[in-house]
Amino acid sequence: MAIVACVIFLVFYVAGPIIKTVDTLPADFPKELTLYQLDQAKIKVQTVADKERLLQLMSALPDWLLAPLTDYLTADLKTQMAAGLQNPQLPKNLTLADLKGILAQEASSSIQTVTLTWSDINQNKQDLFDYYKKELEQNGFEVKNNLSDYEIDSSFVKPGIEGAISIMNNFVTNQSSVMNMTINYLTNNPLIKR
Repeated sequence: MAIVACVIFLVFYVAGPIIKTVDTLPADFPKELTLYQLDQAKIKVQTVADKERLLQLMSALPDWLLAPLTDYLTADLKTQMAAGLQNPQLPKNLTLADLKGILAQEASSSIQTVTLTWSDINQNKQDLFDYYKKELEQNGFEVKNNLSDYEIDSSFVKPGIEGAISIMNNFVTNQSSVMNMTINYLTNNPLIKR
């Protein structure tokens, strides 16, 4: 039990600074992306160096020990995986091996990740989906969607930028939504407007 407690402490101590919560978008964030109510979003950033450190940590520890800490190792596993795979229809059982594969690919390609979370947007999920679909398509992104009664998932891609959005009803307040968005972009791509 003491070993498990020590490992959990180590993960929190090392992984804590790997995903940074910031007040504003990074200066090199792509201008092609229009963000709805940015001032209400919680913004987290994971740099290429952060991903490399996380991969080292994940390689050093067994999956069974890291599995309960998955939410701490990534800002939003679902949208990070959907963005990396460029497909909103994810396999039902995502594993740490899947996350390691995506992180390794992103780190080797100099891809920075920004995750935005809105806990209460005063719009229903369909209106938000329509807004983002229109904005993304107007800015040259290829968009794929996965629609269900309770949730709308989208992935979007264009050279140097890939991302995913998950929009759900907020059951606490009527006619509002919860939204998670992950954007991966190349830090040195001249095609991205900065």
